[in-house]
Amino acid sequence: MREISLDDEPTAAPVDTFLIYGDTGTGKTTWSAGLPRLLVLAVDDEGGFASLKGLTEDQVFEPGTPFARPIVWGLSEMNDMAAACEKAKPLIASKRIMSISISSLTFYADLYLAHLSRTNPGGDPRQIYGALGTHLRDLRVKIHSLGVNVVWEALADHPEPAGDGKPGHLGRPLIPGKQADKFGAGVGFLFHTRFDERREGGKVVGREFKQYTQPYGGYLARTRVGQADVQLPNPLIGGYKEFLTARGYDVDEVRKNLPKVNAAVSVAVPVSAPITAQKPPITNPPKTVSPASSAVKPATAATK
Repeated sequence: MREISLDDEPTAAPVDTFLIYGDTGTGKTTWSAGLPRLLVLAVDDEGGFASLKGLTEDQVFEPGTPFARPIVWGLSEMNDMAAACEKAKPLIASKRIMSISISSLTFYADLYLAHLSRTNPGGDPRQIYGALGTHLRDLRVKIHSLGVNVVWEALADHPEPAGDGKPGHLGRPLIPGKQADKFGAGVGFLFHTRFDERREGGKVVGREFKQYTQPYGGYLARTRVGQADVQLPNPLIGGYKEFLTARGYDVDEVRKNLPKVNAAVSVAVPVSAPITAQKPPITNPPKTVSPASSAVKPATAATK
């Protein structure tokens, strides 16, 4: 049991839970990378974490520090998720980890479903999907109880109209079974991600990444913001820092008031090189607007 405060401190980093979903390349992983002191739990065969290699200073929360670049742990076996949660606990206690993203829930659910099918050959599909639903619910509760920001990333299950005896459904996260709806109800913020292309002379010269915070075009999205006078833009353009600003937080003050990291954590996690303003030279790059800024960025900061 833990005590939950209902008071927001405008200079302290909030603790929130998100489910962001959309097609590949719509900025999910790069948006997650903007959270402070991030641990990425990445399903090995998905590969979306590759977009983290091109992060620039405006896409991270603490540029110029050893804590700017996310820590990435790969998941390939069934016990990896449970092991990662236990391994993360001392790093959370030391404040080296203040956010966790799961990249992605769609592929993790597929991995676990394959495990259930393999260990129950010929089993009743209803029982297998029921076991998957129970596992995903328990996993959500377990990770949310760690007391850090949590971002679940997922691909999009596109809207389908009713017909031919099928009920149809709105666009939603691509998660097998009933958890497609339940997971969205179990987080504070459900965002749908998209981007618009900017063309000149028939060529794509930029992209504007968007997170829809309210239903859009048949896709589910919603927010839970306690203050009646706080409304997130729809769409939200930018990254986590723009999200905090829209909620009334002073980003500079939040960054300044982040807790110090226990020095002993450096034994467990190697200190990575700081992300600074310097960028490698790029020859004639196509330009893109990253989810963390409305400024035009090189395509090497490609998003998932």
